[in-house]
Amino acid sequence: MNLKVCGDIDDQIRRARAMYNNIIAVMRGIYDEMQTFTMEHAGPEGQALHEKIVAANVAFDAAKADNDEPRMKQIAMERRELWKALSIILKEVRKEHKNTLKERFYSRIGNNSSTETYQCRAEAIVGGLGYATATKVLDNALKAWQMSMVKGKAPRFARGEEKDQDTLTLQFSQAGGVPVEDIFTGKRKDIGIEYPKKGFGPRSYSAFRFRLGAASEESYAEGTVQLHRAIPENARIAMAHLTRKKAGRKYQYELQLLATLAEPINLLPDHRRKPLVAIHFGWSGDEEGRRLAGIADNADPLEARLLTLPPDIEDDIREASALQAKRDTYRDEVFLRLKEENTLPTKGETPLSEHWNKIRKLPAQHVSANRMHHLAWLVKSELIEIPEWFETWRKADQRMWVQATSLARRARNRRKKYYEKVAIDLASRYEAILIEMPDLKKSAEKVNEKTGEKTEFAKKARSGRVIAALYVLESAIQWAACKHGSAVLKIKGEKTASVCAFCEGDHLEEKEEHDSQTLYCPDCGSTVDRKLNGAANAWKRAASDLESLVTEYWEETREKQMGKAETKRLKSEKMAEARRLKRQAASQASAGA
Repeated sequence: MNLKVCGDIDDQIRRARAMYNNIIAVMRGIYDEMQTFTMEHAGPEGQALHEKIVAANVAFDAAKADNDEPRMKQIAMERRELWKALSIILKEVRKEHKNTLKERFYSRIGNNSSTETYQCRAEAIVGGLGYATATKVLDNALKAWQMSMVKGKAPRFARGEEKDQDTLTLQFSQAGGVPVEDIFTGKRKDIGIEYPKKGFGPRSYSAFRFRLGAASEESYAEGTVQLHRAIPENARIAMAHLTRKKAGRKYQYELQLLATLAEPINLLPDHRRKPLVAIHFGWSGDEEGRRLAGIADNADPLEARLLTLPPDIEDDIREASALQAKRDTYRDEVFLRLKEENTLPTKGETPLSEHWNKIRKLPAQHVSANRMHHLAWLVKSELIEIPEWFETWRKADQRMWVQATSLARRARNRRKKYYEKVAIDLASRYEAILIEMPDLKKSAEKVNEKTGEKTEFAKKARSGRVIAALYVLESAIQWAACKHGSAVLKIKGEKTASVCAFCEGDHLEEKEEHDSQTLYCPDCGSTVDRKLNGAANAWKRAASDLESLVTEYWEETREKQMGKAETKRLKSEKMAEARRLKRQAASQASAGA
């Protein structure tokens, strides 16, 4: 998209970010009040346990920074016992004061007009933020609250330097959205796109406008947009997004239209599909391409196939990671040199001295490059001569950041497209897809926080997990299966890779010491790849009871859809009743006056 430079876009994004953090600040304040309330009613025993846990957290972080594994293990064991004792007390407190917690704390968070979080939305709209964007920001903050509360923590503030994408939203109040013709014929004042003179296609461009902020402000983003494909006839547009993505030092913009189709597009294949395919996931390295999965549609592992990640994608991801590692090394060296030379001011109340006092006491690996760049900006803004070597690092780091982020983004995009292609192929050929996924969360842990011990996965194995990004592949399969009407079955905790698919013997051994992927069965003498063997075994176990598994899947899917519809209906009725009571109270108040 070619976009006319418009300062109002940046202003709207700043307002949206500020609104999100204002909501998070409110949530964190309520969370702290709720924690204080809970601890006050936990009694002396609960309060003493809490103090010991806080001290243990500090000690564990110090031991982790020193890589003192025996100390970490000891603290983790002690902390686990403290948490067990405290959780029993807190559970009883929350149960006893359930209604009080709901009335005094939880009732203040939500999207009703009486909640404090909704009031942040109202203030942002009065301040100039578009109402649909404000609604979306509030929804995102509420999702963050729900996800954080599951973990027993308050949600984190959003940091602008960590965000690669921002979105401004237009929402159309008409039921089902507005006809697509209204947008392309200029009937809408908030958004408009000209019909392309040469028709829709990869090189088709048209002028567009997108309203920013309130309608009374009459502020628009204008430019040209590439119309790479036609919108289906008789479609209605329910929502429009103007998305800004960071691309190196610059930004890329996309205009996205959420269309509701008059008739659903049928992606079901004309040919008859096979009943079942099993996918056994992994991420072992290989010169011919990282092995992602074994795929089998029958019980014979010799007929199964391996899915591998193209080597060029992994090479680019590793190169980007290597560049980032260089950045980290250079950053650490520059930070330590700044501390040694001690030329920056530490006294006074200037932004520079405050920022430097905050970071100079931290270990070098805990100071991000963004903080260092901000430090350089503060030095310049206060007219202090910046050391030549510091300025040289700043410019070089900026160039390396552009190179690393661009390379990583292109590689991830190619990986995503490759996964989508694989997923569509599977969904179009099979009626049911069985997924056997390893515990990715467990494999990501370097140190077990409960035991304090290092996990079985080495650094190389953890880095391979990141390169493979199996969750992206799984999400692509879920998406393609939904489009094609395929059932997605899952299997966990089964011994599939360690049992011989030929004779069902459970004495499989690694054929060679340095090759964990080729297995040998001493019972029948066969040699088989670990992933192909796992996929074949998974297929056999699902095929024996396939009809009931698929039936159960579709019944659960239908129940979830009905549950969501019922929840939505009850919520609408509740909101309507609340509005009715509010109008009734206002009417009685005016009559009394």
